[in-house]
Amino acid sequence: MGQAPPQALQAVEVSALHHAGGGGGGGTASNPSLLLSGHELVRTVHCTLSRPQPLFVFDSVFAVDLQNEPHASSWAKGDDKDWGHAAERLGNHVLRKCSRLLIFVEGVGYEPGSKGMDNAGDGIWWGENLHGVKMQPVALDDQSKLVYSPHTYGPSVYAQGYFSDRGFPGNMGAIWKSRFDFVREQTGCPVVIGEMGGFYTGKDKVWQDWAIGYMR
Repeated sequence: MGQAPPQALQAVEVSALHHAGGGGGGGTASNPSLLLSGHELVRTVHCTLSRPQPLFVFDSVFAVDLQNEPHASSWAKGDDKDWGHAAERLGNHVLRKCSRLLIFVEGVGYEPGSKGMDNAGDGIWWGENLHGVKMQPVALDDQSKLVYSPHTYGPSVYAQGYFSDRGFPGNMGAIWKSRFDFVREQTGCPVVIGEMGGFYTGKDKVWQDWAIGYMR
């Protein structure tokens, strides 16, 4: 059997900026007040894109995930922690450096959360909450590069209350709809789930089978 050429073995990649704006648990932003001016965050992105071998010189890198799970930030609450506006500034900065890259924007968490979705008891995952897009969608200079990318998980990661609902997993569609599944219909932008899963056993298997079927 012949050996595959090197280019056939090259993986495609999304470059995720896990520590932009300060270190935090799980690689998330721990100082969301920086997002108002965006100076520190933009400087971090600028340094990443300007290093001797910037990420955009590799054909395999097709996108930049601007911030991993910005759970300490808000969305559409009109405060200085707003992730939606920060994502606009960061995304446009990346596109000025390399216009071919896609811009992945994750959701926030539950505290401070987004306007209309900030109840810790609702079982909102870090990165899952795109509810703020209803009031304040991200506006890039080139909207064709925008991809929303929520994170969501099953009961083996944490036993959220809705996993014990009598209607599970049939209740999950409404939950996803309120948190991120409305985005494509409202904005026309693609939605790519950036992280999901758990152990493929028991109730988590039920959830994963439902999730894959739903996305199809």
